[in-house]
Amino acid sequence: MSDLVSGPRGRHLLYRLAELSDESGELARAMMSLEMRLAPSDDSTIMPSFQPLGFFSRLFYRIDDEDGTFSLRFPRLGLPSLWSPVVWLRSRRPVRSMSSWSARAVRGPGFDSEKNLVTPAGIAARIDTLPGSSDLELLSQALEISVSSAMYWQEPEMVDRILDNPVIIASLAAFETRSGLTPTMIEKLSAGEELSIEWIMDLPIVEGEQGDAEADVVLDRWALNTMANVKAAERERPTDPTANWSGNWFSIPPYGLVSSNRQAPDGVPAGLRYVEDGSIWERAVIRKITAEAHMFVIDSVTDWVRLCDAHPLDVTAEVRHDWYRTTGRDSTWIIPNWRDVARDWGAVRMTINGYLTSATKAIRVRDGESMIAGWNPGQTYWLTDVEQGLPETWIQVDYDQWEKAEE
Repeated sequence: MSDLVSGPRGRHLLYRLAELSDESGELARAMMSLEMRLAPSDDSTIMPSFQPLGFFSRLFYRIDDEDGTFSLRFPRLGLPSLWSPVVWLRSRRPVRSMSSWSARAVRGPGFDSEKNLVTPAGIAARIDTLPGSSDLELLSQALEISVSSAMYWQEPEMVDRILDNPVIIASLAAFETRSGLTPTMIEKLSAGEELSIEWIMDLPIVEGEQGDAEADVVLDRWALNTMANVKAAERERPTDPTANWSGNWFSIPPYGLVSSNRQAPDGVPAGLRYVEDGSIWERAVIRKITAEAHMFVIDSVTDWVRLCDAHPLDVTAEVRHDWYRTTGRDSTWIIPNWRDVARDWGAVRMTINGYLTSATKAIRVRDGESMIAGWNPGQTYWLTDVEQGLPETWIQVDYDQWEKAEE
C-alpha cells in the first residue's frame, strides 16, 4: 500500500475520494455539518472549504439570513510571492438548489444543533460504510482538491484539522486498503512525457521569470537573494513565532528555472490541473522537454531528508512565522540549497506519492526541521538548461476544464 494517511495531503485525497464516491452525499453533508459546528459563529455561516463550482482552493460561502442566497469567495493566489485580492462571486440561487454533495443542513433559521450534531467518530463511521474506489477520474479530482487546499502561510483549513484525528485516520487507512491504491496506480495521475508549463500572465514581465536567463544564473541569483532575505529577516523580524509576520514560505527551486509535469488521465497536462492553491491563469504555453538530465526523485520523506542533509540552507528567520502557523512548531528550519543541489543533479522531481505522503508537515532533518512547501505533485524542476519542443497554447474553457487552443 502507498500509506497515504501518513501525510496531510494524502489524507485529504483519501477523504475527497471517499466523498466523491459516496453517491448519497451523506459523507459530504456530515463533514460540512462538523465544519460549521467547529467554526466560529457569527450572524451567518462561513464554510471553510466548500467547493461546489469546480475545484478551487478553499472556496468560502456566506449564507444571508434574509433571502437564503449565498456569496462565494476564494483567494486568487498563484506564485507564493504574488498576492492577489480576494475575488467575490455572487449567486442568487437559494441554498436548497446546491449540488447533491454539498451540505443541506446549515446554521440559521430552523437549524437544530442537536439533530445535526456530527462528531469525528461519525465521519469515520460513514467512511467505513464505503466500499472503496480506484476510479482514476475520481482519483484525479480528489488530488486536484487536495492540492488546492494546501497552505503554508496560515493554519490548516478545517477539513485538514478534522482529518488529523486518529479515529478518522484509521478509517481512511482502511478505505485506502479497500480501494487497492498502490504507488504505481497513484503515479498514473501524472504519466508520459515531461511537459514544461509557462503561464501567460497579463502582468509586467519580471526579471527572472521562466526562460529569461540561463539556469546557473538563476540559481546563483536565487542563492544570493535568499541569503540576503534571511539576513534582513534576522534583523527586522521578531523571534516570537506567533508574531503577525509573513515572508517567502516556499521550499521550491527558483521560478526562473524550467518546470514541467506529465499528463493527467484525461490527456490534459497535469501541471494545469494539480496546482497548489489553484491557478489564477487561464492560458499557458506547453512544450515537450526533449532533453534528459541526471534526476533526483523525491518519492518519500527520506528522499527530502537526504537533500536537506546534503545541501542544507537555514532559512529560519524567513519562514518562522508562516511555518509555525502551518505546523505549530518553532524550530530551526532548513531547505535544500538548490544552487548546491545543481552541482550534483540536473533535475529534481516530486512524485505524486512523495507529495501526498510528505508535503505540508514538519520533517525532521539533521540540522532541524524542514517542510515541502509550494511543490505540485508530479512536478520536475530542471536545474540545468534543457531543450524544449514547439509551443502549444492551452486555454481554460471552464472552471476545471482545459483545451488546446486552435492554431
